[in-house]
Amino acid sequence: MEYSFARSLRTILESLEKDRSWNQNSNDNLFPVWRNSTDDQLACGGRPSTEEATFAAVAGLGIDTVEQVLLYHVVVGAPILSPDALKANGASRKTALTDKSFTVGVTDTVITLTDLDPIAPNPIVNLSQVDINKDNNQVAHGIKAVLLLVALIKAIGEKSLADVLTAKSSFDKNAKNFDILTAAVLAVLKAKPESPLKVLTDGSAALTAFIPTDGAFKNLVKALTKKNPKDEAAAFKTVAGLGINKVEQILLYHVVPGSTIVSEVALGADGAALKTALAGKSIKVSVHAGMHIDLGDYSALKDPRVSAADINRGNRQIAQAINAVLLPTN
Repeated sequence: MEYSFARSLRTILESLEKDRSWNQNSNDNLFPVWRNSTDDQLACGGRPSTEEATFAAVAGLGIDTVEQVLLYHVVVGAPILSPDALKANGASRKTALTDKSFTVGVTDTVITLTDLDPIAPNPIVNLSQVDINKDNNQVAHGIKAVLLLVALIKAIGEKSLADVLTAKSSFDKNAKNFDILTAAVLAVLKAKPESPLKVLTDGSAALTAFIPTDGAFKNLVKALTKKNPKDEAAAFKTVAGLGINKVEQILLYHVVPGSTIVSEVALGADGAALKTALAGKSIKVSVHAGMHIDLGDYSALKDPRVSAADINRGNRQIAQAINAVLLPTN
């Protein structure tokens, strides 16, 4: 039998009721619940193999801690339906846990809940799981991470992606490297030292970069010129020929500032629109078969797919390698 979230939650509640003498007349309350639909954010030592193992790790935090975490997911008062939540950008929601609240952020149709942990990814409302139990006094919305009421996740490093990329930046014949990308970034920063792209050199600034491989850039050059570039140096020359401003825009379109998006979070983000460092431009995430992550851009070329995950993991800046170049225009 599937060990569902509902069963896990029921087990927790039964334990709480036995240990804490909970009031069983909770249906008299009016509250929306922000219900977690992922299973591994509280188990900090590594991803558990099963849902049973996940629950065991959560229960191991202690009954009082579990109670506090669950209360932090409950907003007491009138039910909040998704149309109202989409209008609540910047709102602070007081929870059932005394003196604890979270903040709502809305970008297009993406609802993000900012909790009290500054490092862990902020939960995003799962649009396929909104308004659960609609037309009743209690309503729930699925979210893709656990709301954390304290700084639970340990601090991470501040090695920048610039440090990672420039550690190896000579042209070669390895199509899976990032030599062309590195040369392009350096060219932009040399011509425009104050470019927003310099955030890649600041390891204290959280971000996610989708970085095209050398093979991806060579394929772009072939699409532009109808010819295969002789080598990586020739491919870079063609890319540079687009002009510094154009290259800067393309590179900024590959950067998602403010969030360290690890692969397991990305795999749960099907349909999400990621706001990039290029003003007004976003990337659409599509997840296939639970294991392939494709990125939608503004071009008619084939959508890039993540080919290598979590480069520089453990630091505020993380990269996901992609097999095609994202383009902000057609």
